[in-house]
Parts: sequence; structure tokens; C-alpha cells
Amino acid sequence: PKFMPNPLKDVIGRGSLSKIPNAAPGERHWEVSLKVPLRGAGAAYSTSVKPKCGALLRACGFQETVTTTGGSEKVVYTPRSTGFESVSLYYNWDGFLYKLLGTFGNVNFVMKAGGIAFAEFVLNGLYAAPTDTALVLASGEPTVVHPIFQSGAFKVGASDYAAPFVNINLNMNNVLTPSSDPSSATGVSAINLLNRVPSGSFDPDAVLKATFDWHAAWEAGTLMAMSFTQGTAQYNRVKFSCPQVQADDLKPGNRSDLGMFTIPFSIVSNTSQAEDEISVTFD
Repeated sequence: PKFMPNPLKDVIGRGSLSKIPNAAPGERHWEVSLKVPLRGAGAAYSTSVKPKCGALLRACGFQETVTTTGGSEKVVYTPRSTGFESVSLYYNWDGFLYKLLGTFGNVNFVMKAGGIAFAEFVLNGLYAAPTDTALVLASGEPTVVHPIFQSGAFKVGASDYAAPFVNINLNMNNVLTPSSDPSSATGVSAINLLNRVPSGSFDPDAVLKATFDWHAAWEAGTLMAMSFTQGTAQYNRVKFSCPQVQADDLKPGNRSDLGMFTIPFSIVSNTSQAEDEISVTFD
């Protein structure tokens, strides 16, 4: 729970050092963090066969587009600035049921070479007191093995440079704000998704300028396309595409005595229509 305390421990106005009780907490809502390993459905996508994380991505400001053309079925998630969708999140834990209603969130996609891709969510929802409820068994889990980050076809810049690296992340950096409301029983009537400032970071090997000039790209604020794929099997691939990224910094370092750079980058819009900073495609 995220709440506003109403302390009275600094009040001594009754001729005694003894403290009076605090008032009840004020505004309150739920916040939950969770990490979802990404994988496909393992079958042709349709209006009823979608990625399991789809509802959470939609609650993080993505719109969902399903293509059902035979042999090339896919589900694509792209940012939106209006028409946001919230999610109802139920969490069963040790005989308790926690409910987060009207929930919005942020997502940070985290990948490591040779490893599983994770979507790290931070979600905020309206507060409801937990109840005693028997555990509900999950159903409908895909049977496909989680894909790993190999044969990822990574490309960056005009030359489609296949930079070697270990870690990369893409963070939507959504801004979430509760609406204060004294008419609400919890002092909060809604959670709002108000803004996003997408960014990322990765750690490519340090190569000579003749191979790829990271210093020049950073100094000039060069806009570079970036894309890569998690997994290789149809219906169990996740493709990430950012039409324009800009290096924000360049920090030399070493990894097991191998020269490397740490490069944080901004993810920006590519067109006047916007809503295209990033696309996540399950196909």
C-alpha cells in the first residue's frame, strides 16, 4: 500500500511527554511490482489467442493491433496518447485476495545476451481491503519454451551495425499520478497515466571508430534506428523496433578486461503523427 500517514507524534500540547494516537491513514492506493518472462502463444495469433502479457502492456499505455492474415499472424503493441485502458489485477497470496482496480503502470523491457527477456512492471491501482479467499489455480498457460536472446539480428544506425553487447533495456518511463478526492472512501478516485519519456541503455563492446563511431554519434545527437528479435521460432518471437534513438552519454569501461561502453539513450518519435517511439511485435 502507498498511503499518506497522519502522524501526531510531535504534538505535546497536554502538559505531558506522552504522545496521543495518530489519526488513520489518509489517501491510499496499491502499488505492485512484478516481472514477467516474455514468450509467444505458441500458436497462430487471433482475437482470442494473444500474448499472456497483453493486458498488462495495454495498462501501460500500449494499444494492441491483431493481424490474422494466414501464415503471418501477429500482435503488435505501440504507444498511445489517448484512450488509455486500465486493468483489474487480482493477486492471490497465502489465502489472501488483493484487488487493484483501475490500474495503470509502467513497463521496462530487460534483455541479456543468451538469456530470457523480461517485462518489469510497476502498477498502481485503487485500494480495496484484502479478503480471505481460497487460491485460484491459473489456467491457459502456453506450453512453448521461453525464447532466449540469440540470433537476435540486432541492428543500429544507418549502417545496420550489429553491435556485440550483453545487456539492453527499453523503459517507457510512464508518469503515474493518483487523483486526490475527499469524497472517495480511500481519498483517491483514480490513477492517471499522464506522460511518458521512453529511454534505454545498453553496453556495446568498444570498437574502433572505423568500425562504428559511437563518439561521433553521441557528439552529433545522431538519430539512429534500432531493432532486434528475441527468439527465432514463429509464434514464439518478440521483435523490438525503435525508429529513432539518440545516445545521451558514453561511458568507457571494461567487462572481464574487454573494453566496452555504457550508453544510455533516449527513444523519440519518428513522425509528426507520433505514437511510434517503439513497437513490440509478437509473431
